[in-house]
Amino acid sequence: MERASLHEALAPCGTLATVAPRTGPDGRAETFAAALERVAAAAAAVGARVGSWDVEVAFHLLPDSAAFREVYAVRLEKGGGTTFCGRTGAAAGARVVACGATTAAAVVGAAGVDAPRAAAVFSGSVFACGDFCARVGLLYRNGAARSLVVAVRFAPLSRGGGAAERNFLEACLGLDPAGIRIHAPLASAEVGGGGDDDRPHIRSVLCLVRCFRAVCYGAS
Repeated sequence: MERASLHEALAPCGTLATVAPRTGPDGRAETFAAALERVAAAAAAVGARVGSWDVEVAFHLLPDSAAFREVYAVRLEKGGGTTFCGRTGAAAGARVVACGATTAAAVVGAAGVDAPRAAAVFSGSVFACGDFCARVGLLYRNGAARSLVVAVRFAPLSRGGGAAERNFLEACLGLDPAGIRIHAPLASAEVGGGGDDDRPHIRSVLCLVRCFRAVCYGAS
């Protein structure tokens, strides 16, 4: 998939952020499943503090083999509600669209990648903090993931310059909050610094300054 089409596929989801597998003390990189659990756990922690948000997350797996790329869509709802998970590709297209989220449908429609020949199922754990429970399920093809692109949307954007959103990205990506910008794309304006726009028609999102192309594709 070309960079532009990937960007367009994930743009409706919100943030484009990259989760690079971390290297453990033994020198081994964490698995894709472990990276996903890390993201889900961070989302659950933020949800516990806020207690009133739905969080939509879309994952794009970029394994060592450039021939295999897939998009995963997961919806994390507070209160231990329904979790939607899907995979792109002809074989799984209907199931992904059935996620019910406009975000997932947009990702599936724009991605248009083929289903892998071999896949293993990883049934994610349940992360519970307070009244927020996130259950993650995914289809995972054996092999080391080179990076994981994560798209995150919080609605509504928190007060205080998006502090909770920054905490989320800092927790799951290990990034300096100073390098994170909060955007309200429908308003075409940056939100950070306490000037939050709480109008209901604004779908607030997070935007990572570090360009995902540089990490995923080695682009400048």
